Amino acid sequence: LIDQSKKKVFINLINLKNKKVLKLDRTEAWSWQLGSNLQWHPKNDSIFFNKKINKRYITKQIDLNSKKTKLLNFSIYNICPNGKYFLIADFIKIGKLRKGYGFETNKLQKSLNLKKSKLEIVTNKKNKKVLYLFDESKQKNVVGCYINHQTFSPDGSKIAYFYTVLKKNNQRQIFFFCYCLKKRKNFLVKISKSKLISHYCWKNNNEILFTMKQNIKYYSYVLYNIKFDNFKILNSELNKDGHPMFNPKNNDLFVSDTYPNLFGFQKLFIFSVRKKKIIWKKYFYSPYKYKGIMRCDLHPRWSNDGKKIMVDFVSNGNRSIGIFAIKV
Repeated sequence: LIDQSKKKVFINLINLKNKKVLKLDRTEAWSWQLGSNLQWHPKNDSIFFNKKINKRYITKQIDLNSKKTKLLNFSIYNICPNGKYFLIADFIKIGKLRKGYGFETNKLQKSLNLKKSKLEIVTNKKNKKVLYLFDESKQKNVVGCYINHQTFSPDGSKIAYFYTVLKKNNQRQIFFFCYCLKKRKNFLVKISKSKLISHYCWKNNNEILFTMKQNIKYYSYVLYNIKFDNFKILNSELNKDGHPMFNPKNNDLFVSDTYPNLFGFQKLFIFSVRKKKIIWKKYFYSPYKYKGIMRCDLHPRWSNDGKKIMVDFVSNGNRSIGIFAIKV
């Protein structure tokens, strides 16, 4: 186990007009796939990221205008679009059960219970509430369980997330759940009982796009409707796993990617749901040394105005960030 808690990453602010880089902070609370969960507040010019202070993992908020800071007593995963609620995660446990996605440290908390997981929400007044509890304590063949990839719907009324059970034979059962805040109801997306759902994103308040494994070789992009509990498979051309995200200004378009092929190339592409085809694509080379836990997925994401795409990629042997202006 690599003790990542002794290695720090920088939190930088980049001015895209003059290319100046301002170093705001550095943190020991990060993972290879999620970084420090750095994200903007949806309503103002402040940022949030995970931080380790006095041997505790917390969230730090920095107001970029006043430079004032605030420390929050939890590890952030996602912010509600209205800015009033936070979804949190147990990154220490995730680091133990899913390497590359949590805080990997040799010093685990004595109170850490690997067989219990909570879906937790915190208000901006710091009130913490458990929405749902999973308990696998009585299952002898279970090593642990965890919740991750929890996100709010665009209007903040629902929460989608993965619940994963790790068994002793090193097999994982991944279930896709949705929680309705108004009805206080948690429900399992039925198809996730039989198929492996890998990644997902919200299209609107009632539709979710996810990548689903059909067989040993191929994946499908599936559009699921929560309201009617039905789904449809998009173009069969989309048969590789990826990280989709809908354009925030035009939900006919989503960007996604692929993992490296046999020659090390990853594909970045934009798909039109209405036209049922890929309308733009670009390729990146990923060196063989970036594999496994330390792999560098493209993880494409749109800018708030829907005019740019940012990706993580390898440049000159180093992890880098690329930004592309898009006209489609």
